[in-house]
Amino acid sequence: NQKEKMMMCKYSGRTTKTVKRVEGATRKECVMTRHLLKKWNQSESNQLPWELIDHIMSLAEYRTFLVFEQDEEIEAGNNANVLYLNTGPLRDVANVEKIDIEVISHDQGLLTQGQLNVGTRIGSWTWAECAIIGEDSSEIPIESRPGGARLELFKNIVASKEWTANRVSFDRDSILVQRLKNSCELAIYVRSAFPGWAFHAKKASLTIYYKV
Repeated sequence: NQKEKMMMCKYSGRTTKTVKRVEGATRKECVMTRHLLKKWNQSESNQLPWELIDHIMSLAEYRTFLVFEQDEEIEAGNNANVLYLNTGPLRDVANVEKIDIEVISHDQGLLTQGQLNVGTRIGSWTWAECAIIGEDSSEIPIESRPGGARLELFKNIVASKEWTANRVSFDRDSILVQRLKNSCELAIYVRSAFPGWAFHAKKASLTIYYKV
């Protein structure tokens, strides 16, 4: 029970690119399904416990969620700070249970000086960040520290041309979810620093799960 629609993602200094938005079941549909499973056996003594019902729905991936997907392949080098995906205004953020982010990427695939830290993420100067954008288009600080406006998601593996699926999850107690406000947007930026370093991305997704 998924609905798809296309939305436009506006990049700073770049052409507009379409982002796909996929919607899961509505909260009303999830509630109705839970109660139908509960009433499947009319005998009260044999009714399924709510915990088992929720587990069944989780295994069936029948839940309220939103997925935002970007599949444009880009290269961002020379001190890049490129918006790669944004969600548009979000609603009902008080009921967000979890946020999953995945970015498929690699760096420039070589080093010009030395071969230190090759195959690790140590000393990498290409990375991805998540930002919260307010209604006035300004970034809402996520961490209470200097330069903490955005949250670093991951660094690329050093000197690798292999596409890597980088996955990060945030539960409802995380600072990212706690900072969300209605009508704000979530955005994924890809970054690089210093000449010779470049962030290559070919796909990203951001999934928001809501409690029933």
